[in-house]
Amino acid sequence: MPNSLLIKKKLKEFNKKISVSGDKSISIRWVLLASLANGVSKAQNLLISEDVIAAIKAMRKLGVKVIQKNKSCKIYGTGFNGFKYINNFFFVNEGSKNA
Repeated sequence: MPNSLLIKKKLKEFNKKISVSGDKSISIRWVLLASLANGVSKAQNLLISEDVIAAIKAMRKLGVKVIQKNKSCKIYGTGFNGFKYINNFFFVNEGSKNA
């Protein structure tokens, strides 16, 4: 089995609605993937936990615009090479209290 993946056709736009229940793991992954995407991603019913808030803060420190209000969130993705490195970027993993 090969250890690599070849993408032959680039996905230009993904304009679909996906409905899943609020889950910490899915919420964090969405924050990360939306930050890497090009353009705006929107989520509703995002689980707002300490870990999800920490992921949002980390993306903001990397220069990603995030607008979060209650359980709704909008992320303006910067693309794969869009993160801005900041010298004083320091992130502490406090661990999950709800694991």
